[in-house]
Amino acid sequence: MEKSSIYLRSYLAEDCNYLVDRCIAAYATSTSDHWRVREWPFASPLAAYEQWLSFSLQTIDHSIPCAHAIILKHQKEHETVVGLIAITHYDPQFHCGLLGTYITPTERGKSIQMHAKKALFQLLPTSVETLYAVISIHNHSSLRGMEKLPYKHLLDERQVQKLPPFIASEIWKTRDPVHVFQIDLAPYRQSRE
Repeated sequence: MEKSSIYLRSYLAEDCNYLVDRCIAAYATSTSDHWRVREWPFASPLAAYEQWLSFSLQTIDHSIPCAHAIILKHQKEHETVVGLIAITHYDPQFHCGLLGTYITPTERGKSIQMHAKKALFQLLPTSVETLYAVISIHNHSSLRGMEKLPYKHLLDERQVQKLPPFIASEIWKTRDPVHVFQIDLAPYRQSRE
C-alpha cells in the first residue's frame, strides 16, 4: 500500500455493479456455490442493487451518506473501487450505529479495511459516539482486521444482551455464532483536531 492510497466517496450505483462484477469474476472457477452465501449481496446483481438503493435513501443526521465506496488510488492516478463501508443502521436516540464493510476478494488482507474504517470514523458527526461491528466467527479475515483496529473491545454475552434493539435484531438475523465489537469514536476525532 506504499504506492497507493485509500479514500472514500458516496457509494454510487455503478460502484455496486463493479463490486458485483469483481466478486463474480473472483469465483468464476469455483465448483461450489458456497461462496454466494459468504459474499452476499455481491453474488447477485439484483440483491446488491437493492442494497445500494436502500443505502442511497439513508443519511446520518441528514448530512453524511451512510454508505461510501472505498477507492484505491494508485500512483499513476488510476483509481479502483475495492469495497464498500457503511453505517448499515443508525439510531440517533442511542447515538450509535452498526458498521458494515465489504472488500473485493482480490484485495483482502492488504489493510484496506482498517484504513477505510479510520477514514469513515473521521467523517462521522459527533452525534455518532459508538459503532458496533457484528462479525461471524467464521469470517477470519474480518476478525484479523478487527484485531488491528484500536479503540475497540469485544463484548461479552452480558454486554451483548444490553445492546440497543436494532443491533440485537441484526445479531439474531445472522443465525451464525458471532463476535460483537464496540468501537469508541472519540479517540479518532481527537486526531482530526
